[in-house]
Amino acid sequence: IEGSDRGCLMQQLQLSSVLPMELSRLQSAGSLLVASASPGFVGALVGCPFDVVKTRVQTSTPGNIRSPLYCLQWMLTNEKPLAFWRGLTPMLLTTPIYSLVMFSVYDSFRPADGDLRGSFLAGAMAGAACTLPQNPLELWKIRLQARCGLDTSPIPARPSIFRGLSMTALVNVPGNGILFFTNEALRRAFDSDFGRGLPASFAESVPGGLAGAIYKLTVYPADLMRAKLMADNASGQPLELMRRIWQGHGLGGFYRGASVVVLRAFCVNAITFPVFHWAKRNLGI
Repeated sequence: IEGSDRGCLMQQLQLSSVLPMELSRLQSAGSLLVASASPGFVGALVGCPFDVVKTRVQTSTPGNIRSPLYCLQWMLTNEKPLAFWRGLTPMLLTTPIYSLVMFSVYDSFRPADGDLRGSFLAGAMAGAACTLPQNPLELWKIRLQARCGLDTSPIPARPSIFRGLSMTALVNVPGNGILFFTNEALRRAFDSDFGRGLPASFAESVPGGLAGAIYKLTVYPADLMRAKLMADNASGQPLELMRRIWQGHGLGGFYRGASVVVLRAFCVNAITFPVFHWAKRNLGI
């Protein structure tokens, strides 16, 4: 074989060995993206009714909507069932993207040994990656969900797409660190002690649900302030709003409507974490 022919043959052999590896990497990356996005669609459908009640309680005055249960009863009496899925469109745009970025970034940076400190940092990095793209869609969703028949105030002017961004960052960055840290710790506990003899789906659902509830309870004051800031331009700046809530309602004012948020977080995360792990297993990741 001549030199030029030998060189071409070597190049073809190298290409034939490299190409399958690259295709395998692309397939793995695509599978991870599908697995990461899949919990978002499920979470949006399940979580939307809770989200509507939560947003209306958070953004209303106590005189209009006294509690989540009162809001639920009022909606069942005065509105159509589809009102519980008001704002589903921005949720279907927000949640899968949020889920895709959050789970894929977390899975990329999660320590292989499941170290809890590393899991917290990976979760915080995932939350930081989600914050900027999520904020405008969260603003759209809250503006849609906050309006109801009890509210006769004029529709507020269009705000900046970055309004409430600082609160979104507080919810996402330390919040997702807490979420993944807690989920890893609880999964480890269920695997070693509590989960013996339990179905695999149950052993994944309970840690996911509990981690979601703890996460939302921890960041709830920032979540409430974000809803108020996004729903009404007149709510002022974050520090001004914080001072007004504290002076008017004390510490309890920062947890108004928390029960429905914690319940929503448990239900949604009890589904999304098992869906993510199921998708990873079935996609061979």
